[in-house]
Amino acid sequence: MCEKDPKKNNAGIRVDGVNNPNWKGGLLSKVCQVCSKEYQVKQVHAGSRFCSMKCVGISQRAPRGERAGSWIDKDCKVCGSKMRVLISQKAMRVCCSEACSLQNKSDQSRGKKNINWQGGVCKSKYTHNWASVSRRIRKRDGGICRNPKCEGGGKISVHHIDYNTHNNSENNLITVCLACNISANKDKDFHSRYYTDILKMLHPTLF
Repeated sequence: MCEKDPKKNNAGIRVDGVNNPNWKGGLLSKVCQVCSKEYQVKQVHAGSRFCSMKCVGISQRAPRGERAGSWIDKDCKVCGSKMRVLISQKAMRVCCSEACSLQNKSDQSRGKKNINWQGGVCKSKYTHNWASVSRRIRKRDGGICRNPKCEGGGKISVHHIDYNTHNNSENNLITVCLACNISANKDKDFHSRYYTDILKMLHPTLF
């Protein structure tokens, strides 16, 4: 029994190459734009310009002239000097050197541009030694809320009677709970007099 010719169909008609109804012209011969090597591709890849991924990578690093239009001239955002950048990087590449890049980042996070900007008045609401001052006052007051009308409001804190957080005089500080401290912000004139009177009764030697 004769073996069937793989290039013929059941009717014995050749279906290889140009005889195939799906024939699209066969492989195309191309010349690599990087290494000049001749290579072949299918018709669907007729726009190919490089013979391998290695040559693709080289083309992306190629200096001006080897790949027309791949580089453009820009002015450095910081020093203004001319620099060459890939078209694909023209939006994100704005500095000519690492030094200029660091300066640009510094400029972008300075003053009101910084997400931590608080108006430029004072970096800290309290004095640098506030932690030790508040511990001393809590100890002086027995570590409890000194508001006689307190109904129990959680964590113990220290309140500035005149609302000046930089005035850490002992006759300006009193231990209260968090709820009483928050409540004191509603009517400052009243609470300033109220806690002054309480402190005078607790520690008369301070006045």
